[in-house]
Amino acid sequence: EQPPDLGGGGAEPVTEANKRRFLADALRRALVDDVRPQLAAFLRGFDDVLDRTLLHVFDYQELQLLLCGLPDVDVDDWKRHAKYLGAFSDRGEA
Repeated sequence: EQPPDLGGGGAEPVTEANKRRFLADALRRALVDDVRPQLAAFLRGFDDVLDRTLLHVFDYQELQLLLCGLPDVDVDDWKRHAKYLGAFSDRGEA
């Protein structure tokens, strides 16, 4: 069996001395290198929603709310705060 590649182009056996580097390289490949095209596409779409330079003002919960919205839709709240204009009215079906 071929020893794992530590990213240097050749197969180097994983030892106690290099296991941290092996894990770091394996994680980088799996989480960054192998998904680079998908990550680039995601970031292009993300940039349509929010300027990345503004990310520092949000914590992870606020960012999740911004991207995903509320988990439950309160239709009664919508009805209380909606303003109907033109041919629509607050009575009847739309």
